[in-house]
Amino acid sequence: MTSPARGSYRPFLVGVGATLRASVEVLARSAVGRLAAGDAERIIQRWTRSIIRAGDTTVIVEGREHVPPVGVGFVLMSNHRSHVDIPSILHAT
Repeated sequence: MTSPARGSYRPFLVGVGATLRASVEVLARSAVGRLAAGDAERIIQRWTRSIIRAGDTTVIVEGREHVPPVGVGFVLMSNHRSHVDIPSILHAT
């Protein structure tokens, strides 16, 4: 068995750190009643940026013209081909 390339764990470790940081912040703010909707949105956006940046990933959005205007519900589907699907979708919205 060959060992992973040097530095290949970095994106994973950054992702774990970003997820822990975001989770603790949301839980702590919620526990003391200081989590507003805008706060949650900023925490999630910071989390997605960290994941995307750590993996040196580019998100390309196609078909945005088919998304309904704000206030109209819609469903986003993912094929879950990787662990980056959810951060990518959140990053693109």
